[in-house]
Amino acid sequence: MRSNHIIEKGILLFLGFIFLAASALIADERWYALDGPSGADVWDFDVSITNPNNLYVTDLHGGILASTDGGSNWFPTRNGLGIAGGNPGFSTVTIDPVYDSIVYTGNSDGLFKTTDSGNNWALLLDGVIPWQTAVDPQDHQHLIIATTTGIFYSTNEGANWDYALSGYFYTVLFNPLHPDTVIAFEKDSGVYRSVDGGSNWSLISSTLPTGRYTLIDIDPITPSILYAVSYSTSGTNYIYKSTNGGENWSIKLSDERYLISISVDKQNPANIWSAGQKDKFGFGAVVWKSTNYGENWTEFVLPTSDHHYVPFARTIKVDPTNSNKIFVGIPWVGILRSIDGGISWSAPHIPAAQTQHFVHYDTVTNYIYTSTMAGNLVRVTPGGNDWLMLTDSSQSRVHALAINPENHQEMFIASTWDGAVHKSTDGGSTWSQTSLYDCDVDAIVISPSSPNVLVAGVTNTTSYYGVWVSSNSGLTWSKKLTGQFYAVAIHPLSADTIFAANTGPMGENTYIRRTENRGTTWDIVFQDGSGGSGCRNLTFDPINPNIIYASGQNNGFIRSTDCGDNWDTNLGGFQGAGTIRGIAIDPQNGDIYMSLAEDFYTGKVYKSTDYGNNWTEMLNDGRWVVNTAVWCITAERKNDSLALIVGTRGCGLYYWDRLPGTGVKEKKIPRLTGLKTVLSVSPNPFRKKTEIKWTLGTGHSALGENPITNDQCPMTISIYDVSGRLVKSFSLFTPHSSLISSLSWDGTNEHGKEVAPGVYFIKIVGATYMLRPNTKKVIVIR
Repeated sequence: MRSNHIIEKGILLFLGFIFLAASALIADERWYALDGPSGADVWDFDVSITNPNNLYVTDLHGGILASTDGGSNWFPTRNGLGIAGGNPGFSTVTIDPVYDSIVYTGNSDGLFKTTDSGNNWALLLDGVIPWQTAVDPQDHQHLIIATTTGIFYSTNEGANWDYALSGYFYTVLFNPLHPDTVIAFEKDSGVYRSVDGGSNWSLISSTLPTGRYTLIDIDPITPSILYAVSYSTSGTNYIYKSTNGGENWSIKLSDERYLISISVDKQNPANIWSAGQKDKFGFGAVVWKSTNYGENWTEFVLPTSDHHYVPFARTIKVDPTNSNKIFVGIPWVGILRSIDGGISWSAPHIPAAQTQHFVHYDTVTNYIYTSTMAGNLVRVTPGGNDWLMLTDSSQSRVHALAINPENHQEMFIASTWDGAVHKSTDGGSTWSQTSLYDCDVDAIVISPSSPNVLVAGVTNTTSYYGVWVSSNSGLTWSKKLTGQFYAVAIHPLSADTIFAANTGPMGENTYIRRTENRGTTWDIVFQDGSGGSGCRNLTFDPINPNIIYASGQNNGFIRSTDCGDNWDTNLGGFQGAGTIRGIAIDPQNGDIYMSLAEDFYTGKVYKSTDYGNNWTEMLNDGRWVVNTAVWCITAERKNDSLALIVGTRGCGLYYWDRLPGTGVKEKKIPRLTGLKTVLSVSPNPFRKKTEIKWTLGTGHSALGENPITNDQCPMTISIYDVSGRLVKSFSLFTPHSSLISSLSWDGTNEHGKEVAPGVYFIKIVGATYMLRPNTKKVIVIR
């Protein structure tokens, strides 16, 4: 049974949060990018031959990003790109050698093309998954694509296509001097050549290892010289060279580490670059360089030590007009650029990071915090671009953040990969390791009522995993429960009441457990039965703390209204729809926001205004704004403004409508000048029915000879409860678009059910202009 004092405090807190929200309603709500944090899962580069300041890069999950200043600054160009339904995502980009406003890219939805430098994209060929696109250097209408199902070619810029050769092709390229000759690699058979521009093909070599990811580049001056990199996640990797157009190959470099990409310096083809992995059983990015046509190689370790998780360098590209400018793509970190031939490197801001487990907005310090796939805690001020990395590889990979509600300079992070709980007392400038270390800590929370109490969920190693509790601000820790726990929560009014959700090995049940004595004893209060991915969310309602929301793989969105004694399952019908990655509650009115990842590549954001019973999808123009999944979410209030922020799988952070302190986004719409309203309600209070009347002043000609119509200026009478939720709305126009001046309200909602007695607000809402005054209070009695 729940203790009475918690219930009483919960009711008082609920009443204290109720206030007038109708006047704060904002029009034209939509998603906006926050320009970061920096990072990208880079797969491919291309640099314009005609204007080397123009570059494009593919992000596996986030689409295409462009630079118009040589790679110093980057911005997304995603409008019209399809949503990848599975791997591979965006893995290729090719700029037209004649008109660099024409660019090609592809994912599992097909081949896409832009003719306006990435402002808009259109699907050019569906039903294929392109790995590489080649444009004839002498005839830009001639295209050839290497796909997972074969070679396709077009002679009219992609308007029509012919299927030339079946197979799984990774690479295709034209001979730069004699483009009738084309080279391609098929993963199960070897190197193919066409001498008629791609119509007919013959297998010319099976020397290169099959069953592997293989890319080829060509010497621009002596195109009979070819280089190939042959990559596999297991075994030895190779760089090969051919001096007779691909018929024979010899090994020039072999390594048990990853060798993934190769690029020939087009200005000085004696220089060959490759990218790969620093340590076979570890992490780190490295490039190799040859200055004598691949005969000898020198290894360079890239400066990525500030990031915890740097698996390898995936791709490398030498500027075709400048031998000193080299670009390297590193998964999750983004881009490294050198402008001095590889002597020094810098990391430009590229706003496509994969955010990881959380996003948090601190209403006191006005900072937004999140963690990236590369492992670091970063922060930014709302609406700004002043991203600051607060941790480095010494704090390991950050998975969770907890901030002291009474001292916002004190914060704790939970990290994995030989991680720990770290503590900062200066807002994240410096960190010290607590006594909970050498384990994977995936969750940490701090008690809102007793900030000296912390709870952590440890998922590895076996001797450590479980629920750990500290009652002295992290100085010492005590293990209270054994198991792998990815989600923990502390009751807002009682530091002794703790919830923990385990995520056990695949096939085992997932349980939600509760303790009311700070971990001395535990009860199982819910069983999901999903195993594996299980429950990753435990979120208390800040208005009514006895309501707790959670998620389960088998039971979808779940809710308890009595602090865990009983649970409602599959609210909204999300069972089987994907993984609920995050749950956030508006502290002003209790609205729920949920991020749902359908897979690694797609996801959505939903909103509920009735405690999770019903949901609406939050979209821009009928679609989710980016081509990737949503992985974390937060909802906080400051100065009556909602900070609703989500973190995506590969497009950084997005926020809904506006952020506190950044100002309201003004709609560029016509206003009707001199228009006044008189709004009346009678009887008031009322039991069964009331008459709502209004008059509009005649200060604008639109009300005279050219009356307002519903098409021009749609208006409604909308009724809201005290929490700002819409109860019912009426159009101010008849079906024939005539403006009416009164209507009756019988005290029911949109579903015809009687509303509860209390205070409501009637508001005239005009979509294309402002009407003042336009709100009236009405009281319903029963």
